[in-house]
Amino acid sequence: MRSNVCLNASLLGVGLALSTAPLPSHADSFEGNYVYTVANNKATITGFNPSYSGALTITNALGGYTVTLIGNNAFYYCTYLTDVTIGSSIIGIGSNAFANCGNMAGVAIGNNVTNIGDGAFSGCSSLTSVTIPDSVTGLGSGTFNGCNGLTGVTIGKGVTRIKDRVFAYCGSLTGITIPTGVTNIGDSAFAHCVGLTGLTIPNGVTNIGNSAFQSCDGLSSVTFGTRVTRIGNQAFSGCSSLTGVTIPDSVTGIGDEAFAFCSGLIGVSIGNGVTVIGDGAFMGCSSLTGVTLPDSVRSIGTAAFVDCTSLRRVTVGNGVTNIGDVAFSSCDSLTDVCFKGEAPATWPDVFDSSTNAIVYYLPQASTWYTPFSGRPAVLWNPQVQANVNFGVQANRFGFDITGNAQIPVVVQSRTNLTFGAWLPLLTDRLGAAGTLYFSDPASPPLPARFYRIVWP
Repeated sequence: MRSNVCLNASLLGVGLALSTAPLPSHADSFEGNYVYTVANNKATITGFNPSYSGALTITNALGGYTVTLIGNNAFYYCTYLTDVTIGSSIIGIGSNAFANCGNMAGVAIGNNVTNIGDGAFSGCSSLTSVTIPDSVTGLGSGTFNGCNGLTGVTIGKGVTRIKDRVFAYCGSLTGITIPTGVTNIGDSAFAHCVGLTGLTIPNGVTNIGNSAFQSCDGLSSVTFGTRVTRIGNQAFSGCSSLTGVTIPDSVTGIGDEAFAFCSGLIGVSIGNGVTVIGDGAFMGCSSLTGVTLPDSVRSIGTAAFVDCTSLRRVTVGNGVTNIGDVAFSSCDSLTDVCFKGEAPATWPDVFDSSTNAIVYYLPQASTWYTPFSGRPAVLWNPQVQANVNFGVQANRFGFDITGNAQIPVVVQSRTNLTFGAWLPLLTDRLGAAGTLYFSDPASPPLPARFYRIVWP
């Protein structure tokens, strides 16, 4: 401990007095390569020799005081550090504490650390793996932002929130296990983690932040937990390897551009709790072939499906009251848009000249008109005819279907009305004369067979 020296002169002579009072709080002190302060008889490391080279085990005591904190920027730009072990006495790591330590390949975080500050290890480009102990309950924003050499991360079960940009631009990260206690994934938390291939969102998570997984080019599968209520704006935009998505019933809103430019996305199942499809939500999903919007959906946002060039068929639930401008513009392959409810409010350019879609509506709807946003609107009215073609003929059961010309139909069957799934037997269109003959060679040997006609 450093003593303070006081000189006292008087008319009676010169005397020397030594004071051994404790160091004032927050005064910088030095020991070896460390700069530190003392408060409440605890030491905080505030600086370190930037020319130090090699591995380092951070001391547990300075000036006779126990080191409990690594302060903000304490090891900032210590570019010659190669490995760091954080002592057992330390409970907190400050903001940017080890930021831009570009040669630090490994760090061992002590089991008594409870809080890691914002950007604490950001820009540590040589860091390859890290284990966050269970003792950590606070993990700051951007903690490992830009650690592009990081391949493996273990997050302790004490972490309940993945904050903004925590692992953004960790391009070599191939897998991540999010603890079951996490309830929120922050904005851009894993953005541009191009090495991620699979992801499971645990059941505790309720919110997926804006851009949380944006541009994770290698991400091919996502499993959502059962309590997610919000998928944020651009949350998965640019995830070009994503092929299929099942959105659970717990989700109420799909944010703007949430899955935009997921060019590999072939199919999406939207849960029955979703009420809003955000602006540009599936914009540029060029491999998407079909989509069914549940009855819970009230609004389809502007440009929601624009440039979905492979999209052939859309079924819209009976709850939709509004469709935004150019929602289905540049959907060159779109042929059928089937509405289960009344005509929604819409813009004149929901479809454009490149879209040859026909809009279909059900007989019980009374507010439809044609053209609808520039496209023909046709009543979907298939009927089974009890005529000479009805019944078993030539070892097969068959019947005629009539209705408006070219309407799409699916014939399904099952052998028991109490249980079992309806199985599709035929997907086709009525001919130009508004007729189609259906026959089922598998029916005659069965004791019972039930049929129904549904739209695609």
